[in-house]
Amino acid sequence: MKLPEKIRWTLNRIVKKMRTDENVYGIGLFGSWSRGDAANTSDVDLLVLDADNVGFEYTERKEENGLLVDFNHIPKKWLVGIMPPELDQKISELQIFYDRDWTLSNTKEWVAKGYNTPERIAIRTEAHVVEADIYLSRATSALARHDAQSAQLYTTIALENILKILLEVTNTPFSNSRFIRNLQKATEKLEMQPVLEEYMEISRLTDVTLGENEQRLRLFKHVWDETSFEIKNIKKEETHLQVRKNLGYY
Repeated sequence: MKLPEKIRWTLNRIVKKMRTDENVYGIGLFGSWSRGDAANTSDVDLLVLDADNVGFEYTERKEENGLLVDFNHIPKKWLVGIMPPELDQKISELQIFYDRDWTLSNTKEWVAKGYNTPERIAIRTEAHVVEADIYLSRATSALARHDAQSAQLYTTIALENILKILLEVTNTPFSNSRFIRNLQKATEKLEMQPVLEEYMEISRLTDVTLGENEQRLRLFKHVWDETSFEIKNIKKEETHLQVRKNLGYY
């Protein structure tokens, strides 16, 4: 998928500016625009390889030339040691724009060789299993306390993580905006459609209408605006660096 002229021009300007930063070791495009399944409203996702040893991943959202660009910062040391499995998809679909010392290129080559091996798939699926187990435990505890709403919430989240395993084993890309559609493809390949049907039933997505979605989005926006107002009043300098980065994104 060829990038639109506006996006290409904006990315060229961003990369030209960022590559002068001594802390930046690499820049690349990932996500829907890199995969070729973006919509006109899709955000632009840039992976930024930092030399800073902050020890965590964070995302900054900025408006550049009328485009929303998410700068996903990851520590360089993550790619020269044992790489977290959650980075596999980002690295595999990366279009590299700047690579000071070939770290991104070498890592992408390594990921390409091992992405679909049983060993690497097992590592990624294990992470989903752990997440699912955590939320199932919370659901069980909530049910024991007769909190049916919390039990359903945590059960739904646990099921989402279980369903991500089906995406992994069928080599189906994970996409937040196409989660259900991709799950349909994955369950069809595995002939496990009843699993998705049960998830849709438990999460109460079977009877959702466009009108209901619009109403919920309006309600969400109202709650979000109120929350954002309170967040802006927090003394950010007194909070942990990771919290400040997250507040800056949201």
